[in-house]
Amino acid sequence: MFNATVWMNPKVNKDNKYNELLSNAIEREGIRVKDFSKNNIWKIKSKDIVHFHWIAGYYQSNNRISMLIRSLKLLLFLNLLRLRGIKIVWTVHNVYPHEYKWKNIEKIIRKMFIQKCNKLFVASVSIKQTVIDEFKVNPSKIEVILHGHYKNAYPIQNVDYRRKYSIPSDKIVFLFVGAIREYKNVSQLLEAFTKLDRPNVHLIIAGKVFDDMRLIAETFPKRNDITYDLRFIPDNELADLINISEYIVLPYKNITTSGTAILSVSLRKKIIVPDTSFMKEYFSSDVSIMYDEDNLEGLFNALKKCSLQKSENAISEKAYISFLQKLDWKVIGKRMKKIYSEI
Repeated sequence: MFNATVWMNPKVNKDNKYNELLSNAIEREGIRVKDFSKNNIWKIKSKDIVHFHWIAGYYQSNNRISMLIRSLKLLLFLNLLRLRGIKIVWTVHNVYPHEYKWKNIEKIIRKMFIQKCNKLFVASVSIKQTVIDEFKVNPSKIEVILHGHYKNAYPIQNVDYRRKYSIPSDKIVFLFVGAIREYKNVSQLLEAFTKLDRPNVHLIIAGKVFDDMRLIAETFPKRNDITYDLRFIPDNELADLINISEYIVLPYKNITTSGTAILSVSLRKKIIVPDTSFMKEYFSSDVSIMYDEDNLEGLFNALKKCSLQKSENAISEKAYISFLQKLDWKVIGKRMKKIYSEI
């Protein structure tokens, strides 16, 4: 019987529902899950588990010396936990952070962090292999835990964004939503959409522009068939925005997981995505339109295909149920309980 406490770091993430849903699924299996913070370090007992998610904030700095000092502090803290009989696990959401200055230093720090962990979690088989190859990890140390669905996770306010953005009801709407960063490939999407030049389509670009895209964003094409809402889209608007769209377009490059893709299909909307290993593991052709990420015309051809078939964009009941069952939080919670108890 598992009697320890899991200290989730963090239990709730204001920018992502994932941690809250994961914690809830684990708690439904009878496990105590508490939020980890510096204030409760001495409340953590032997055999408890500290579950990390995003670790870059503990060691990154714009100065190498500062980064070295912060990294040493982190490793000393992990040693302290281990000396007290506390278990350490890490969900590797990203092999490397979205932003970093020195990849060789990042690799060393993350490899040393992994060495201190009792178990690693990843969201797909492809990510597991990448972690094994990049950090020379024993495969038995890594568990694949699928990212759960987002059905009913985000509130629906029934706001009509077509009316808000003055988009005619007969238009096929393509939506990009999320942080606008270089790796999200928004520039390529705009280029492909502009080239499409069809009267029956409209593109929405919604999300906060980050520093690596600020200058590029100033050159985004100004057209009547493109709407820009360049701000952070809060949780209470996400579902309504996705629901007024026919297709959610996520042309990411160098991506490990995509919560936005999972959210979109959870809201029964088809996604247009590159045929990466992660995407192929999670999304069947019944819920997605995939294109060859190495083909320069791939995204354009996918948009063109979808612009010709508005009536065929619906996800069938059978495909939707299959998707939800695959990413069932109840199954995930039971699996997490089993793994925790075996550490």
